[in-house]
Amino acid sequence: MQDNERQCVSRAPSHSRVGRLSTPSLVSRAGLRLRQLAWGLLGCLALASCGGAAFEPPRNLLLISVDTLRADALGCYGNERGTSPFIDELAQSGTVFEQAWSHSPQTAPSHMTLFSGLLPSVHALGNWGADSQQQLSLEIVPLAEVLAEAGFRSLAVTSGGNIKGRLGFERGFDVYEDTGARMDVKLPLMEQWLDLVSADERRWFGFFHTYQVHGPYLPPGRFAKRFVSADYDGEVLGGEQALKRSIVGGDDRAPGTTGDVALSKNFWARVNEEDPRDAAHLHDLYLAGVAWMDDELRKGLGAWMGQGYLDDTLIVLTSDHGDAFGEQGEFQHSQMWDPVLRVPLIVVHPAGKGAPERVAEPVSHVDFLPSVLDLLGVPDTVELRQGQSWAGWLDGQTSRPIRPTYGEYAPAKFPEVDVWAWREPQHALVQEREGLFYVDRVSDPGDLRPVPADLGPMDVVERLTEAALGARARHAELRGLYKSGALLDLDSSMRAELESLGYLEGVR
Repeated sequence: MQDNERQCVSRAPSHSRVGRLSTPSLVSRAGLRLRQLAWGLLGCLALASCGGAAFEPPRNLLLISVDTLRADALGCYGNERGTSPFIDELAQSGTVFEQAWSHSPQTAPSHMTLFSGLLPSVHALGNWGADSQQQLSLEIVPLAEVLAEAGFRSLAVTSGGNIKGRLGFERGFDVYEDTGARMDVKLPLMEQWLDLVSADERRWFGFFHTYQVHGPYLPPGRFAKRFVSADYDGEVLGGEQALKRSIVGGDDRAPGTTGDVALSKNFWARVNEEDPRDAAHLHDLYLAGVAWMDDELRKGLGAWMGQGYLDDTLIVLTSDHGDAFGEQGEFQHSQMWDPVLRVPLIVVHPAGKGAPERVAEPVSHVDFLPSVLDLLGVPDTVELRQGQSWAGWLDGQTSRPIRPTYGEYAPAKFPEVDVWAWREPQHALVQEREGLFYVDRVSDPGDLRPVPADLGPMDVVERLTEAALGARARHAELRGLYKSGALLDLDSSMRAELESLGYLEGVR
């Protein structure tokens, strides 16, 4: 093998709830061409990591993804309503990245960028569509397979839907549980596994995912009372029992549906997006759900810490995207604005506990894979990754370069949607369905007052447009290096699962 080529081994899991996958090894094609393309990507992202940290590598990795969690919903990101006391305490033991960005407002492509180190348009995995879904290409080697090759045991406990194992997420995991159950059911599943592997000499990787703050926003009453205004007199019913009583009582706004699908459709049918009272009420219900999630996480993660399961574990908490509550007239998550793409990223390194730090420089999901591999001391055998490691930032070993961040829909899955966002510290350019917009991020850091691009500073707009379109062209070329994954049929049970989360009626 020539120096500019590398053997990429894609390893099947030793066992899985959904069956053993066959994943052949392959030789990466045109290694030199890959390097040239990747080094140019975004003008600043690197193929290789920028160097590991001086900390002794932790044994294990725990990744927690709270689906649809906005950064500004947490106290450690400035929220003053007491939503997240446990997560705030966790943040006091580690590093808070103040400007962490997702590349997509969709669950599947966003999570696969975390696991692949590739942008959504390159790995080409989108959310489930109305008829079928493209599985991750077997030529792409995700994080769990790299760690399996390094001897890690691995477990995922997820909420299914757009992170269903058979989309390709299960590859490399010993066990991949994709139940739709609530956190109080799923957390004990992970605790049982942690108890099993705690005495094992092998290192482990745990992935926990929850939709608990995802719409429809139906927090328990004890949390809703803390956040919902008693003066609200609109039609939105925020309690599961109240919504069920309304449906049974003859106010069914989604006839012909049952179960969770009926709850979701009835919830959203009551929302008047033109009424600012409904927008505020939805946000209150959402924050109540964040507090509910935080309390469940306290019970689960707090217990694991108390039992010593996480003593030598790198803990990372993040989200795939946020949610909108009337900003730019938008709701839920199909946009490229700050409330949707800026996500929390909290990293707790066992060697750095007790030394809280805040990082102002921007990072992106594509940086996650090279960073955690650096921190774990695990070499990556894959030729092409698009992120740049921030591992050395945690102990001051390396400088912190300012890099632009980029968001997009995955065009391979949704060719009719062509939206993207390019952000620099002082400026942003956002291509939405309605047109191209400019944001002055100094005076408007939350993207609340975008203006049509032709009303922005033309020299800046032209420079950002050239940079963004150049990056998009490189992404398309990189995507051509991989074969497409298999198509999966959307069966009735999967359709119901997605509809209960509000999907399939639109691109969300």
